[in-house]
Amino acid sequence: MDIKFRDLRADEIDVRIQSVTDRGVILLLYKDARVDQNILDETVGNTNWQRDHKELKNNIYCGISIWDKETQHWVTKWDCGKETFSDSEKGESSDSFKRAGFNWGIGRELYTAPFLWIPSNKCNITEEKGKKVCKDKFVVESITIENKQIKNLVIKNTTLKIIVYPNNNSITNSKENKPNINVDEKLDEIFSNVEINTNQNVDATQSKQAYVYLSKAGINVVDYLKSTYGINNTNKLTIAQFEEIKERFSNQ
Repeated sequence: MDIKFRDLRADEIDVRIQSVTDRGVILLLYKDARVDQNILDETVGNTNWQRDHKELKNNIYCGISIWDKETQHWVTKWDCGKETFSDSEKGESSDSFKRAGFNWGIGRELYTAPFLWIPSNKCNITEEKGKKVCKDKFVVESITIENKQIKNLVIKNTTLKIIVYPNNNSITNSKENKPNINVDEKLDEIFSNVEINTNQNVDATQSKQAYVYLSKAGINVVDYLKSTYGINNTNKLTIAQFEEIKERFSNQ
C-alpha cells in the first residue's frame, strides 16, 4: 500500500505562542485534529480509515488504521500523546491522534519549520501577575513546501496587521540584529583551544547546559528540540546546534 498525503495548506496550519520574554516570542506551527480527519477523508475515503485509542502505562496511544484493498487488511500506525492543561484526557487523546497522523505523513513537513523568533517590536508584550504574556494572533500568510520540506514561510501578526516572519529584526537573521549574549566562561575555557567538529554530538556537559539554557528561557525543551531539530533530548544535539542554542538563549 503506497499512500501519499498532500501537503498542508496555509489555512490548515495554526500558529501557537510557545514562550514569551521581554525581548520577543517564540512561535510553533501545529495542526488541528480536524485537519487530519479531513485529509484522511479526502485521500482514502471516510469509510476506509478508522482510529483506536488504548492506554498503556498511564499513556494514551492512538492508532490510525487504513484499509489496504490489495491485502484486504487494516494497516495501523500508532503514537503516544501528551496531556494538556485545559483537559488532560481529551487533550492527550487528540494529541496522540495527530501524532499518529504524522506517522502516516500527514503534516510531517511541520517538523522542518524554521526557528520562529518574533522580536518585541513586532508584537504586543505585557505583564500579568509577574509573567510576560502576548495575546496577539498569528497566522500563516503563505507557505511553500517541496518534498515535505518547508522552503518559504510568511507569518502575519493579525492583531497588528503586519508581517512578522521573515523580518530583518529576527534573531535568526544577521549577527548585527541579534541581542547581546552573555558568554558562558566555563564552557569557553573548556573549548577555546579545541578544534571542534560541529557535526559531532555534544558531550554530557554541553547536553546539560543546553537544557539549562532552554529551561531558563521558559521553553518546553522537548517540544523545542522536536520541532526545531527533530530530536527528543539534548544529548542528541550536534555541537553546531548546541552553539546555536547557546547564542540565542544563554542570556536568559
